Amino acid sequence: MFKALEISDDSTLKFEKITATFIQPSVIAIACGTRNDNTINIIGTGFGILPPSGCSQTDFFVTCRHIIDELVDIKSATKTGLGKLGLQDSDTRIGVQEIGQDRKVSWHWHVLGEGALKTLSMVEMDLCVFQLPGSGITVPSLNISENCILGTEVGVLGFPTDGNLQVESIQPFVVKTIISSVLDYKFTNVVTKDDKGNSVTKDLVLPRLALGHQLAGGFSGSPVYSIQEGGAVLGVVDYTPYIEDEFYKKIIDEEGRSRDESIYAQYPSFTSFAIPAKIIKSNLENYSHYKEKAKSMGVTSCEWRVPRKGIY
Repeated sequence: MFKALEISDDSTLKFEKITATFIQPSVIAIACGTRNDNTINIIGTGFGILPPSGCSQTDFFVTCRHIIDELVDIKSATKTGLGKLGLQDSDTRIGVQEIGQDRKVSWHWHVLGEGALKTLSMVEMDLCVFQLPGSGITVPSLNISENCILGTEVGVLGFPTDGNLQVESIQPFVVKTIISSVLDYKFTNVVTKDDKGNSVTKDLVLPRLALGHQLAGGFSGSPVYSIQEGGAVLGVVDYTPYIEDEFYKKIIDEEGRSRDESIYAQYPSFTSFAIPAKIIKSNLENYSHYKEKAKSMGVTSCEWRVPRKGIY
């Protein structure tokens, strides 16, 4: 349990103030299942966002599509399948910051019921905007900015899961870095739809922000926020490119005979990628489309697109 930072308006600690005051209360941990050692299985990060004409508190969130797909895979698993994953259950949990007495910060897990999560997913872009209507989970909304300049100083706040970082207690980590490049990147074997609506894989060139810091698993879905613009979100962490190398090693067997053996290695590159904020805006516009469709049909709500119908 940690004490909340109280930073005065004239403080020179601009990065610390933005992170503690604006970003951290809006960031959530996304988990599915309890491990056999009774720890929560965190699979990624999300943050609060406003749909068009929304209010300051929101039950809309942004994360990566692959986080929702992983959640769906766990929800789909049989009891035997869960056992193979080292999980006791497949309950979906959302970790939200709470401030108690003496300004102490802790993280509380909310367990979601079936069908509590509604999504608008962009498969090719790996982006998902989802809502938790009726869950009672709301957070302050973060603002979005497309003013991304090369070298911009940014922060990233999320829940890395490597090692035992989230075992004893849930705790966000912050990384301070820069926008090292704004690029179009060629992704291979991306799942998309053909003209007939069938799922196919193909190579796609997609816009990305490159961050000058390599990020671990669990940071997927984290906001990349600008220091200069008071915490406005510039992007969503989604991918770390990996480098593949092939090495040759001479092996000598027990009989003294030598042979060449290939060794394949894969390791993360120096950078991580983020989905640009303009893609979040595009997804929120899809929500407006569904609202208008519902209105034209004379109903109060309209069905959202879900990753796999019947589960979430």
